[in-house]
This record gives sequence, C-alpha cells and structure tokens, in this order.
Amino acid sequence: MKLQYFGDINDYVKYGLLRCFAETGIRVGLCWMLTPDDDRSDGGKIAYLGRQEWKGHDPKLFRLLSRSREAPDGRQLRHIERSGLIPNAVYFDHEVPDDLDSRIRWYKNGLAALKNTDLLFFDPDNGIEVKSKPRGRKDSSKYVYWDELEQAWGQVSSLVVFQHFPRTKRDEYISAIKNEMRQRLRGSVVVPLRSANVLFLLAYRQSDAVRIRESLRSIARSWSPRVVEYGEIWECGEVRLALRDKGKDMTDSYSDKLKLHLSEYKRRCWPSLEDGIRAQSGKQYAHILPRASERLNILEPYRDAFWKYFDTQGDIPLHRDFHHLNSSQAMCFNLLFPFMAEEYALMPLMLEVLALSAMKVEAGFERVLLLGEDTNFDFMLSINGDPLAFLELKLSEAGLGPATKGKDQTPEEFRAKYEGKLHRYHRETLGRLVDAKWTEFETFIANYQLLRNVSYLGRYPASHLFLIYPKANSSLRKDEIAVREFMDRGLSSRIAIHYLEDVVDRFLDPSVALPPHARRHFEEFKEKYIV
Repeated sequence: MKLQYFGDINDYVKYGLLRCFAETGIRVGLCWMLTPDDDRSDGGKIAYLGRQEWKGHDPKLFRLLSRSREAPDGRQLRHIERSGLIPNAVYFDHEVPDDLDSRIRWYKNGLAALKNTDLLFFDPDNGIEVKSKPRGRKDSSKYVYWDELEQAWGQVSSLVVFQHFPRTKRDEYISAIKNEMRQRLRGSVVVPLRSANVLFLLAYRQSDAVRIRESLRSIARSWSPRVVEYGEIWECGEVRLALRDKGKDMTDSYSDKLKLHLSEYKRRCWPSLEDGIRAQSGKQYAHILPRASERLNILEPYRDAFWKYFDTQGDIPLHRDFHHLNSSQAMCFNLLFPFMAEEYALMPLMLEVLALSAMKVEAGFERVLLLGEDTNFDFMLSINGDPLAFLELKLSEAGLGPATKGKDQTPEEFRAKYEGKLHRYHRETLGRLVDAKWTEFETFIANYQLLRNVSYLGRYPASHLFLIYPKANSSLRKDEIAVREFMDRGLSSRIAIHYLEDVVDRFLDPSVALPPHARRHFEEFKEKYIV
C-alpha cells in the first residue's frame, strides 16, 4: 500500500471488513506491505467522505478517516494503529524492498512480528503475483507471492489478501483465483469478497468456521450491498450495486433471498465442499452443490432410503439443475418421500392435510399419464391405478409457467406444437371446466403449466389438483388470480392451494405423533427451505 492513498474508499472498506473480523474475537495481523509514494493522484477516491450514505456502514471508522484526512499528518498509519478501532490488532509496517535478499529478510521479520495472530491480512499495492513480475525485479514489491501466502498459511487459521482486478472479465478472474487459492492453501475454504473496485480474498480453516461465518454475517449486515460474497448477487452484481448507489429500490426478490439463505446453509452443513457449477453459464455459485455431490440434496434422515427407492425405480428423471439447492424437484422429494417410506406409514397425515378421504393409495414421482401430451406430474396419488390427486410443487420459480420456445425452435414450430397440443389434448377437457377464454391460444400458452394440469381434472372426474409453493414467493402468488377464478366456477372442491410454510407447520404440529426421525427430517426441511 502507499500512504498517498490513505483514507480512500478502498481503505474505508478494508478497515471496515477487518473490524468485522476483529469484533468476533479474531486477532488480526496487518502486513501493510508499504511501498514509496509516487507522483500519481488519489484518483478522486475520497469523494465518499462527502456522502452521508456511506457513513452508515461504519460511523466510527468514517469519522476517524474524515478527521485523519484533514489533519496535517493525515496520511499516517498511526491514525489507525493507535485508534483501537481494530481491537487487539498487530501491525507490521516496514517498507517492502524489491531486491530478493532484502525481500526474504523483510518477510521473515513480518511473520515473526505477526506470529500470535489468527488472521493475517496482506495489503499489496496490486495483489497476488503475476508472471511478468518475478520476485526480485523492479516493482515486485507491489505483489505478494504464492509461496509467501503458503508459508503464512502454516502459521495462522485465516488469511485475507487485498487484490485489484486485472484487465480481464471479472467473474472469470474471481473464479480462477478462488480455485487457485484453494488448491495452494491446503484445507482452506476460500470466499471472495467483492466490492465495486477491488477484491478481498478470504481463506480460512474449518476449525475457525464458526467465527469466520459470524464475521461474514456482520459484513453482510454492515456492508451490503457495497461488499458481497462472490456469487451471492449472481449474474448482475455490479448493475445492482450501481442502481442501489443511485437510490433506486433494489429489494431482493424471493429467489435472491432463497439463494442467499441456501448459500449460508451449504457453508454451514458442508464448510469444505466447493461450490457447484451452473450449466448455463459454466460459473460456480455458492448455492449449488458439485454435480458429484448432488445426492446430498436429499435431507439426511431419509437420504439412504430415498436413493435406494430411486435406484430401484429406474424411471425417475432428475432435472438438469437437481444439484442446485433451490431445485424444486429436490424440494418435492424431500417434502413428500417420507409419506411413501416405511410402507406408507405416514400417508394418513398427508391425506388429512390435503383433506382427502381414502383408505389405501399408491404414490409416485414424475408421473406421465398421456404419451404425446407428456405432462410430468411432480407427484401423484392414485387408487387402484386411477388418479386421485395431482400435486404440482414450486419453490423459487417466477410463476406457474407459460409455454416456452425451445432454443432451436422457430416461432412457427412453437405455435404448431402448442396449437396441436391444445387441439388434441386440452380444449375439450378444459371446456368442461373453465370459461372458453382459457382455451384461446394466446391465453393457453401464457398459462400453459397451470391449464394443462387443470385439463386432467376433466379427463379424470374423481381427481384433485393441489398447488404447493411458498407463501413468501410473491411472484407465484400473482398467478393465484387464475386459480381462484377456476375455484369460483365450481372447482373449489377439486383444486386447492397449500402454502409450503403452512404444510410444514402442520406436519410439525406438536399434536402430530411423528416418529423422531420423521420430526427431525421436517425440522431440517424447515431450516433448509423456509425463509
């Protein structure tokens, strides 16, 4: 770091993050990695001191940096070191030399000075080494080197490295540097913390996971949206940050909140498990399991029993994104399989919740009744082979679902396909149940997933349709207007909406005599899915 930049916006964020770590009892060691000032200006990165919206992230730190900048000796590290704002911190402020022998001595002295700390923070001018600047060359002092980080990793339980973004695609760079750090620092969990300007690379050991995750929650409370864990604002992070800075309402959608919740859930349950890859983008995300670990998406109390059942069936297709923790298919399996297990011992509870009268039923996932029409019912109950109930489950979807055009499908092919389906399979059966407007082509494809399910009620007169989804998902609730209209036209005894939160609470009601493992399962279900 250079003193000429002391107190700029990156400093404010940097010290703020370190305060979040220190306030959870982590003893921070700061290796300033000082280099001589040059003739560059500070780039105007102190304008934030005149903007009150920045003050709220850390008012004490904001006031200190404001006063320090105005003091005659304002650009001095002692303003931070003597303030006590980073509790119990230890500092090493010797200037970094370029020549190799001096660099080795400098580093040895730095490690010795910071040996009794939990987390080491390295603050190079630019970041981690690049091939064009081998150690010992001019300006090599602007970088920290991998072997230095590896040596430090043997001394402490956590590291943080300040990193400027190179001139490359940021998402690709973050993914690559994260993977390299994880490989070089054996046994590390790596969390990139991203701001609009720079990156902070955190590596920690599982043994310190509790304090680190507490610190990250503190960072999220104090510094969001200025600083986010990489992957937790997903595809549009910088756009959303920019919009928030301009004062626009950026209230998180249910989908975003669920991903954030599941990212935390994943790190809590499997702290050393790497992030999985989203097939569409090829990028890693914190709420996705590695494909090889997708079976962990079934909750532990029934995991072995479910996969034994699944392997025996042999005809249940897993969705492409089943390894995503927000997979609605995985949620469906987790919610409903316990009622099939142990010879349907819990099935009376499900029938009671759905208000169905039946003595003995069969059940199955991903059922297709009409080849050619090819609707897959998430879950179906039947009596002697005749459908009793179709269950459609949603989680983070934005709606009950229109018909969607295939990637390589022309508009003409799309229209021909769904006009054919409407004519062959749905118009007649829907006509027995709903107003004629719902069988007009444009209305039909706009409400396709709902209407094709309703049409099966016309095909099977004794059947019922149950829609189960989170009450918190306001996007799905917008589609209730159509469902309520169908119910008002005489289908109220055959169509019902059940909110996921209410269903789980019914299962967990203290008056329900659940076996201990089943109660634990639904408690874990609630922890995982209810936000």
